[in-house]
Amino acid sequence: SYSPCASDRHLEHAGILSLFDAVVVAAEVPRGKPWPDVFLKAAELLGADPKKCRAYEDGESGLESAFRAGMHTIDVRELAGYPMSEGLKVAMAEQRRVRSWLP
Repeated sequence: SYSPCASDRHLEHAGILSLFDAVVVAAEVPRGKPWPDVFLKAAELLGADPKKCRAYEDGESGLESAFRAGMHTIDVRELAGYPMSEGLKVAMAEQRRVRSWLP
């Protein structure tokens, strides 16, 4: 749970801050992940219908959060070239097995 300033600094350091029209952090919403608040706030700031949004996530609570917000959710860990240790592969398989938030 970064502060807005810390998030902006990280994005700026990576050279990608200008790619974002809005940045929302957990401190700006009543409930953090896995609740959908952060994704719903981002959609609101962009004036977008959450059902027409796509969320890219790398963690289980973030995936659940975006899913609960009604967004098309992409697990970036599944993308080709994502660096993945054997331990992460095992952990992800277990997470998939016990996902109670998917219908």
